Amino acid sequence: MRVPIACDKNLRVLMIVRIIFALFTLFALYETAKVDSLPGFGAVKGHYAGYVNVNPSTDSNIFYYFIESSSDASTNVPVTLWLNGGPGCSSLLGLFGENGPISMSASGELSDNPSGWTKHSHVIWIDQPVGTGFSYTNSSTGFPTTIEAVAEDLYNALLGFFQEFPQYSNSDFYITGESYAGHYIPALATKIDKENSGGNVTIQLKGVAIGNGWVDPITQNQAYVDYPYNLGLINTRQKFEAEAIQKRLVKAIQASRWVDANNLSNQLEQYVLTAAGPLDIDDVMMSQSAIDPIISAAGVYLNLPEVREALHLEDSPKNWTFVNQTAGDALVEDEQKSLAHLLPNLISKYRVLIYTGNYDMNCNLVGVESYLDALEFAGREAFYNAPRAGWFVNGALAGYARSWGKLKSGPSITNLIVRNAGHEVPFYQPVNALDMFRRFVEGADWF
Repeated sequence: MRVPIACDKNLRVLMIVRIIFALFTLFALYETAKVDSLPGFGAVKGHYAGYVNVNPSTDSNIFYYFIESSSDASTNVPVTLWLNGGPGCSSLLGLFGENGPISMSASGELSDNPSGWTKHSHVIWIDQPVGTGFSYTNSSTGFPTTIEAVAEDLYNALLGFFQEFPQYSNSDFYITGESYAGHYIPALATKIDKENSGGNVTIQLKGVAIGNGWVDPITQNQAYVDYPYNLGLINTRQKFEAEAIQKRLVKAIQASRWVDANNLSNQLEQYVLTAAGPLDIDDVMMSQSAIDPIISAAGVYLNLPEVREALHLEDSPKNWTFVNQTAGDALVEDEQKSLAHLLPNLISKYRVLIYTGNYDMNCNLVGVESYLDALEFAGREAFYNAPRAGWFVNGALAGYARSWGKLKSGPSITNLIVRNAGHEVPFYQPVNALDMFRRFVEGADWF
């Protein structure tokens, strides 16, 4: 039976009211998150910051900083997530010290960064796992203790983000990051892939990029020995002594004694650093860290009352630190587990970029090349035998690349070595890192 006309009109009016209310609510959230200016820099456009509650039962809240792209393109601008490592290191280092449109100096001064990745994408920097940076929980059980729990929180954070910014929910989505993001990224991408496989695609994942990533510890710990030895940083006797620690470490991993394994990994790292003399583990060409002064400056700047107000953090219970030890320690049994087994599925479906700065000893190119060559996937032999050629930026040699797959139109993997770069590639080589990022999101050739 047809609904009476008067009732039909009332239903339409009610629906219109609900739609208007929903749009008003979204607009209010959008405006609440908007950052109008940054103290010491001035007015900014397209900046947003806020929290997403990822677990109401523990009141776990993840902080994000989102910047819209400055690209002239009106369509097809992707959304990119950036994650720093640790575990427990804030991604705001990435924003202000690596690939954001605003750079911070060692003295805390802010300036335009001509190599910011927002030239080619909208970018989200997220403080995670819970407890990292400005993110917080009001329960001792809110700190994730497994990589699966980390991925669950991150996935919920992204769902919350796209609910707040629905205009980007159908945009191509890329996950990028460095260091311990070698754990975060495969886990999160696998979570998204699994959720999307049910037919309800909520996040348009297209690719992942892992920079100097901690992916396969049993392989990469051995590289703590091979890399410095090949560079002449340790001698033969020291190599044998380091290998003795490494062999005990392998046994601990094989026996699933994860805390022991992590302690031995730290012992191995410290032995090599002591034997090699004063050098920066993130850049063996330096005797001390070049990025630490920026971290210190960020610790002062981000806790200024006027900065907290600009980022809508007046009521937040959390002060910013680059490293949150509690969040990191909660994952102690995860650190020496491998995530390499997740990569073949991702390579078969998405665009995958594995890039490494050649001066980094922390997650060095020897270990990265070793675990990549051991991966079992459909194109393994072709990838292993792929020509390795120079990658040039502005006519200068920037690094070396080898690829397998369809970079533009289908799944692929690229292994990229970035010359004259340490652990944080965008910090050491900003211009080349921007070119790398552009080629990655566009699916462009490397040669």
